[in-house]
Amino acid sequence: MKKRTLIGLLVSAVLLYLAFRKVDARLLAESLARAEYIWLVPAFFLMLISIVFRALRWKYLIRPITEAEFFHLFSASAIGLMANNLLPARLGEIARAWVIGEKAGISKTASFATIVVERIFDGFTMIFFLVVVLLFGELDFPAPMRKVVYAAVVFYILALVFLAMLRFKRDKVFAIAKVLTARLPAGAAAKITNLLGSFVEGLAVLKRPRDIAAAGLLSFLVWIPNIIVMHLMIRSFGVDIPVLASITVFIIVTFGIMIPSAPGFVGTVQYCFVIGLGLFGVAESKALSISIVYHAGVFIPITAAGLFCLAREGMSFSGLKALVKEGEITEVGSKQTPSEKPR
Repeated sequence: MKKRTLIGLLVSAVLLYLAFRKVDARLLAESLARAEYIWLVPAFFLMLISIVFRALRWKYLIRPITEAEFFHLFSASAIGLMANNLLPARLGEIARAWVIGEKAGISKTASFATIVVERIFDGFTMIFFLVVVLLFGELDFPAPMRKVVYAAVVFYILALVFLAMLRFKRDKVFAIAKVLTARLPAGAAAKITNLLGSFVEGLAVLKRPRDIAAAGLLSFLVWIPNIIVMHLMIRSFGVDIPVLASITVFIIVTFGIMIPSAPGFVGTVQYCFVIGLGLFGVAESKALSISIVYHAGVFIPITAAGLFCLAREGMSFSGLKALVKEGEITEVGSKQTPSEKPR
């Protein structure tokens, strides 16, 4: 078992323990029994709508490289989210880059760069929602939580600055890369340089203000269905809290699942629900029961959509898993297919 997988499993085990340690099993069962599960139906469709907006946003981010078909972008997005649910270490991002690279005939490294840019958009969107909560939610976040928020803000700003340097100061970045790889074998140094060049190609959207604006708007549309699902799931358990409170819980869960964990973010979702809803006086047993239903309401439609798209694209999950398990991106031109094992 790889070290990062083992760490993720240990983190999930610890968080599950923390989430369940003070919970009364009887109260948990009663809460689950009283929930209004009819709200899982709109949740299913809202999660699919979120994937549609993801695909539309990706179309703007990848357009400077290629005019990828919407169906392929939707499939790659669904497959990537599904892989994040079923594989460790967020290997779904590698899967997305691989799928769209094959279907659109572009460099997987360039495709992966657009995914990195997409994650920056997601980060700043979450920060915007957080600012709204802090300004209008009348909630005093605990000091440790504020530190996590500040760290996230700094991380996303630094990441954006780094990407901007790659895009607008290419010569300087390549000069630095040349110095750093000078002592490597010629083949390895050339490979790193080529990968860096492909990655920079994927950042072309940073020079297209209109596409950036469109991607920014779609970033809000990506997450609004998720927030609605969060609010519906909380209300389905008879917990009457305002929308801003649901957004607060959603933000805590979203930042929480960035922590390395087991596939499907098991443990992180549960513990973050207990922490988030605890801020609004919701009992731990109730919060944990909500987290279980919410987790299922998000996990099942995304995983089902991803597996369906995987089959439609003529791929197998075992083959996809074999390709991405090392966390490497195979470039276009490889004759390897997702139904075959890598040599």
